[in-house]
Amino acid sequence: MLLEFLELYGLNFNYRWTGIGVRSGGCYIEKKDNMSQGLYIEDPTNPGTVVCVSRVQTSCFQKLLLLLI
Repeated sequence: MLLEFLELYGLNFNYRWTGIGVRSGGCYIEKKDNMSQGLYIEDPTNPGTVVCVSRVQTSCFQKLLLLLI
């Protein structure tokens, strides 16, 4: 399960155009603009508003994945 998480967020996740919505059990959402290439989490109480925009270094996920496989 950890390897799948690292593979998804280290290799496959499109940080430029995809965000994470936490309403209704969670889903992926399309970013309205390209304001950040980092992790984007939508506010569950106010859709369309961002709770978190963070610069996640995908290279860290990639390095950890390579160590574990």
